[in-house]
This record gives sequence, C-alpha cells and structure tokens, in this order.
Amino acid sequence: MNAPETMTDLDRRYRRKLHDLLTLLDISKQLNTSHDPERVVGYLLLTIRGHLAVKTVAVYELREERLCFHAGRGFSRAARPEPVAAAGAFAQALFDHGAPLDVSEAAAREEWRDDVARFAPVQAQVFFPLETRDERLGVLTVGPKITHEPYSQEDIEYLAILANQVAAALANARYISRLVEAERTQKKAFEELTILNQAKSSFIGLASHELNTPISIIELSVFNLRASLGDKAAAEVEEMLETVAMATGRLKEIVSDLILLAKGESRMLEPAAAGVSIDDVLEAAQPVIDLYLRDRPDITYHRDRPAGLPRVRAEVKSLSRVLTSLVQNAIKFIPRRPGRVEVGFRHLPELGMVEGRVVDDGIGVESRYHERVFDRFFEISDIAHHRTSKTEFMGGGFGIGLSVCREIIRSLGGRIWLESEGPERGTAVRFLLPVAASAATAMPPADAKHPAHPRKGH
Repeated sequence: MNAPETMTDLDRRYRRKLHDLLTLLDISKQLNTSHDPERVVGYLLLTIRGHLAVKTVAVYELREERLCFHAGRGFSRAARPEPVAAAGAFAQALFDHGAPLDVSEAAAREEWRDDVARFAPVQAQVFFPLETRDERLGVLTVGPKITHEPYSQEDIEYLAILANQVAAALANARYISRLVEAERTQKKAFEELTILNQAKSSFIGLASHELNTPISIIELSVFNLRASLGDKAAAEVEEMLETVAMATGRLKEIVSDLILLAKGESRMLEPAAAGVSIDDVLEAAQPVIDLYLRDRPDITYHRDRPAGLPRVRAEVKSLSRVLTSLVQNAIKFIPRRPGRVEVGFRHLPELGMVEGRVVDDGIGVESRYHERVFDRFFEISDIAHHRTSKTEFMGGGFGIGLSVCREIIRSLGGRIWLESEGPERGTAVRFLLPVAASAATAMPPADAKHPAHPRKGH
C-alpha cells in the first residue's frame, strides 16, 4: 500500500505543476508572437532539456519520405545523425500508434531494430510522433535524464504536450516556407509577364509603324491608278480597285488602333491644353456613327448632351475614337430587331469629372466578362465562328476596340467600366474624364438640357 503524501510532497508537486503551466504559457506566447518558427523550435528544445534535466533532445523532420535530423541539443555536432526511412516499420508504427514509445520497447521488436539503431547518435530513449490533424511532420527524441532516473508518467505527459508545441512550430515553419515560395513563384511569374507584356507592346508599336508605310504606298498606288485610267477603266477593273481601297482602309483602321493602343499604354497621348468641348467630340464622331446606322436601320440612336457641360481634359480625335468604338460595339450586340443605342454625358462637379455613357438594349454581358472585355484581343464570341463585320450582329473584329478605349481613357486620367445585369438585359459602358483645368473654375449651370437628338439608320 502506497504511503500517503506528505505536505512537502504536495508542495513539490504543486510547484512542479505551476512551473509546467507557466512554461507552457510562455511557449504559447512564443508561438503566437514569433515570426521565426525555427527560433521557437530551438527554444522548445532548450526548455525540454533544462526543465527535465535531459541529456539530449532532437527533432527529426519528415522530408521526401525520410526522417532527417532537423535540430538538437546536448550532443556533439560530429555525431551526424543519419536519416531514417519514414516508410519503415518503426516510423509507421510510431505514427499509427500516435503516442510515445520507449527505446527498450522499440528495440525489442526485431523488425524495428535497424531503424531504432539509426537514432543512437542522439541517444534517443523516448520517441514522440510530431503531427497535426492533417500532416505528419517528424519525430521528437528525448535522451536519458542526467540523473539517470526513469521518466515518470507525469514526465511523459508533459513531454507529449511539449511535443505538440514542437509540431505546431514545425507546421508554422512549413506554412511560412510555402508562403515564401509561393511569393517567389508569383514574383517570378509577374516579372516574366511584365517582360512579355513589354515585348508585346513593343511589337505592337513597331509593327504598327512599319505597316503604315506599305499601306500608304498601296493607297497612293490605287489613287494614281484610278486617276490615270479615269473614265476608261472597265467596270470589272473599277470594282477590283474599289475592293482594294476598302480593304486598305480597313487595314489602315486596324493599324491606327494599334498605334493608339501602343501610345495609350506608353502614356503618350497628349490632351489639349485648354481641354475640348463634348459637342466638338460628338460632331467629330457623328459621320462615322451615321455610316454604322446606315447598315442597321433597325436601330434608333439618341444623344443626350446637357447644357453647360465643362470642357474635358482630352483631345477630339482620340475621344471621338472612343465614342465610335463604343457605339459600334453596342450595335454589334443588338440582334436584328428594333433596338436602341444612347450616348450621353453628365457633369459630376463633386468629382471634378464628366461621365460619358453608351447604353444599348442588346444581349447583355455575363458578369464574368465585365473586366475581360477590355483585355487585348479578347472576344466573347467563339473565334471558330468569327466573321468580320463592323455592324452585323455578333460580328467579329480584331479584338482591340475596347482595349484601345481603356488605354485612351486611362491616358487622359480617367477610368472606364462596363455594367450589365446579365443576358438579354442590355449593356452600359461608362467612363469618367477630368474636367479641364481652365474649365474647373466657373461654369454656367448644368441643369438645362437640350432635347434628345433621335437619329435612325436610313
């Protein structure tokens, strides 16, 4: 029968429990505040060795199916512990058991002896599996006590708690390592993408300027040929020349868009110093819009331009190009039925901006495409069914129209975005442009409106 505990024994046990608790609180604080998990592992090993007067303590980390020595205290660095196969019988049994194993118990099993012998350099006496709920991390080994006393059940339970803390520190170290690697990979991918984008932009700019010369030569040759033939040209020849002229004109438009895109990306578009009038921009865009409406008599076009709009920081040519491109895009996404396209502007004095909008009642755009439609060479329609057309429903293009609009608006200090409630709900493309500095001081009231200007294809 066990002798009853004396007050001295109870006091010693109380002090031990209090010390253990304070140590665990300190370890928990280290885990929660330290950004260096390896430092925490080292602190834990020192704690185990000092608190329990242990000769040696070591951590083996699971790496590529092997338990590799990670850190230790109390033995010579010349010991050079060898890796242990994680798939070996002993390691598998330790993880499956999920509890500490004594070296004498482990060495008694013949199939474990070779693996256990590999832990001799760290003088392992007790093995603790290191694992989280989702991952096996390694093994903690604890050598004999300096006093040569056996480990009590209380010691083993305390060491098991500390082993869990070591596992948490290792898990944190792995997590941070993965984050660093992911950041490194992301940074490398971003750098490669930046280089690729720069190369693409350089190619677009260079190719555009190089194409301008042969296009000009073709245009001039067609003009001279027509002039030299005069009325003598056969109908068949005149038809071919007209085809060449139209194709050259289309190619010239594409090259012009590419040059605008390159200039916009390089922030080389220069707005007029005094700003421009929205009326001037609308009038510059109207002849081109009228050509689009001629092909689509089923579409009604409205313009809303309030009185008193301030001049905006832009230039007529590039901003009218934005309008014609947005209107053309709106027309192409309205089926062959009575449809409507509206262009409007309004002053937002609290922002120092003028908002423009192009709204249609066409087929709409899914939310997943609201950002992507502004990417270079992106087309919502299936490229396999591509057909070139400026106004035909779902007619294809070069895939840079909205990209050009975005780069022009950005280069002028504004922003552009698309709104659509979904399929068959129509689309609105809106953009903001800064008010010109000279117009930001005093302006006439902007509450009066001109009546809408309906135009119909004819």
